Amino acid sequence: MSTELFHSRQSEFSIYFSYPWKSIQTGYIILTWIVLGFHVELVGPTIPTLAASIHSHYTEMGALTAVRSLGYLIANCLGIFLQHTVDNHSYPVLTCGFILPAIVMFSVPFVKSVILLYVLFFFQGVSLSLTDIAGTHLLLTIWGIDSAPPLGAMHTGYGIGALLAILLVRPFLIETGASVNHMSSEKFNIIGPYLIAGSLCTLIALGNLFFAFREAKNKRERLEFKQSDYGTLTSNGGQDEEVPSPYSPRTFGYGDYRYGLTLCIIFICYMFFVGGNDHTFGFFFFTYLKLDKLNLSNSAANWGNILFWIANIVCVRNRLRNTNNFVGRLLVCVLAIYFSTFTLSNIAWFGSLYVAVLWLLWIWSSDWIIAQLLILGTFTGLAMAPLVQLSLAFINERLKVTPVLIAYVYSGSALGALVFHQTTGYIMDHDPNYFPTLFFISTLAAILLYILSNGVYYFHRRKNLSNAQSSDTATATLLPENLDRETK
Repeated sequence: MSTELFHSRQSEFSIYFSYPWKSIQTGYIILTWIVLGFHVELVGPTIPTLAASIHSHYTEMGALTAVRSLGYLIANCLGIFLQHTVDNHSYPVLTCGFILPAIVMFSVPFVKSVILLYVLFFFQGVSLSLTDIAGTHLLLTIWGIDSAPPLGAMHTGYGIGALLAILLVRPFLIETGASVNHMSSEKFNIIGPYLIAGSLCTLIALGNLFFAFREAKNKRERLEFKQSDYGTLTSNGGQDEEVPSPYSPRTFGYGDYRYGLTLCIIFICYMFFVGGNDHTFGFFFFTYLKLDKLNLSNSAANWGNILFWIANIVCVRNRLRNTNNFVGRLLVCVLAIYFSTFTLSNIAWFGSLYVAVLWLLWIWSSDWIIAQLLILGTFTGLAMAPLVQLSLAFINERLKVTPVLIAYVYSGSALGALVFHQTTGYIMDHDPNYFPTLFFISTLAAILLYILSNGVYYFHRRKNLSNAQSSDTATATLLPENLDRETK
């Protein structure tokens, strides 16, 4: 029995190495996500320096990142109506998704106007949306039902890129406290990291352009083959098959309109809180550590941020084998081969709730020391790291994922990031204690929506099983053996 299980697991894992071209595409998508994490998260630890450069406060910097989220939201909404473009031209979309941030990264260090920074960050948000929608759609198209491990590897790349950005920018940060009024713009010296980020974005854009030309060539060859076999394509007697609208919840719900609509709404709300947390906590964590009341040096705050992102790569506690060690985020893609997404999601959400409660205890207790705060930040990274990729894999198992549904889900995430960034910027200026409180509330809301989605799914499955049993009973009366009994 154990030998059969070993061979079945081995064959499941070998799927990802049986198709060389698919593996190459997946590897490049992971590399794309590393650069994505690099250019997006580079902004977080440089917020105090950027604020000093343009003589702004954290409320304005929160508005700046909210504008980026607005660009992300608008591009996601446009993606709903341009789903055919995403479906047929994913690599050109990815190319645009890295040309824009290349321009942004090359420009930001030299900008002294808040308005111009708003424009640049808006287009960075647009690029983030283009990358998320096209990259996720590509990966789901390549691997289908086996996409959970590649999704985990893809988001691991984001964490690696974020960590590299923090390590790169560390020597360039100003050596002052978090109060913007005390920052000296004369020490604004982050040109190097931004130029490196812009160069990496340019290289990734060129790579995606290569894949775009190759895919276009393959499509032309397939089209020529289809045209040569036109008789086979028209063998249905000229009758057109009814194709459901890609925008209809009936498409997402495998033909069940109410099921598709209900889960679609729940998952959009669910991703509002998941995306809000994911985009906000790591982004403002360094700023939170640099608050005057914590009295942390630049070096200590950087180490706190580094520990958060290392923990973000080292992410899932292996309760499945009753051990106390943690399994790296890199191994989530492997764990997803052997264990269900549902099981891993339950573990991740349990850990997130546990950490959120610890943050509340931190706020109301004065006995904690700075070392404990850094450890708590590390555990927060551990808990939060797998949530996005597990959520996408979870949605993929509950609904039929199309470019339109991906755009819907990412729109919810973008709206959450927009609201949370603006709210957090205001909180940092007035009462930073509410920063962990916001994390607790959003985590609790996401868990409740996660439970609700499972309830809807199991009710739907039970109804389908009941209908199937009724259908089998009706069919049984027509079986030959039943007819023979009646004859006798």
